[in-house]
Amino acid sequence: MKKRVFLCIGLLIVLFVASAFHFQTDDEVSVDSAINWVSWDEVTAQMSAENNDKKIFVYIHRDFCAWCEKMEKTTFSDPFIVKYINENFYPVKFNLEHPDAVEYRNKTYKLVKSSGRTYHELASYLTMGSLGTPSSVFLGEDGEVLQPLNGYKDQITFEIIMTYYGENHFTNTPWSMYKESYVPFAKKKLISVD
Repeated sequence: MKKRVFLCIGLLIVLFVASAFHFQTDDEVSVDSAINWVSWDEVTAQMSAENNDKKIFVYIHRDFCAWCEKMEKTTFSDPFIVKYINENFYPVKFNLEHPDAVEYRNKTYKLVKSSGRTYHELASYLTMGSLGTPSSVFLGEDGEVLQPLNGYKDQITFEIIMTYYGENHFTNTPWSMYKESYVPFAKKKLISVD
């Protein structure tokens, strides 16, 4: 009998603790659990559409890149980042060693093997010649490169960067000022609960 009582109490404690950590409401982060990556063909079609109102986010990665895997498992699994990217950008996941030719802005980009290094010309163009992975590149609605960024970005850093470009703050607010005044989504939720 005592075992059943302790088991019930233990189960109630587990349920209480689990429910305490779930404080997300329906109007916040939605059911999207992954970024809806699109292909270059889809982006090109959207760019040629008359009412293209989204910027493009390109995530350049490489096979067997530990930092790429970490960014995908942490940063790109954050619910707020997933929702924001899906709603505000055409997200493209592009392998640095993509084997096929890609047509972009009336030019064909191909895989290149040079000096013992293999890379895609499009990745080189988008990152302005910096071929480190992971890389994040933000492009305007017209497909023009706004900013390439190299290296792993944690959730908060990436959130600040994506909103800076996603909401056009880069057009009228210096980066240093924006970064200093930005309140991350997780902190906004905590402040609004208080």
